[in-house]
Amino acid sequence: MFGTDPKTGLTSSILPNTILLQEIPSTENRKRKQTEERQNARDNLEIQAKKMKNLSNAKFPEAKEDSTVQLKIPDVDRGRGDPRSVIAVVLKITEDGFYQLGCKSGMYKICYILFTFK
Repeated sequence: MFGTDPKTGLTSSILPNTILLQEIPSTENRKRKQTEERQNARDNLEIQAKKMKNLSNAKFPEAKEDSTVQLKIPDVDRGRGDPRSVIAVVLKITEDGFYQLGCKSGMYKICYILFTFK
């Protein structure tokens, strides 16, 4: 300004010299730290998923084959005079934890998860 160059750089900074003299992290260090944080987040998500699965298994006891269950009918698919639920029988339990249900009119086309019926 006014014929002189402005003072810029480390000498004009208000930061303490200890902070200014610290090593600036390189790109490699940032990438390494970023991958470590992502892996840590992934591990924590897996731990949380296991906790949620264990809680769900404790809350909803498993149904055995040939046992009767009560399947709720969604309000959208139900008329005013129609029943709120249907009695079904567990025909098969898949290795993924899904349940194949059936009733007197036949088998259901889709498999159900444990918490969708009582």
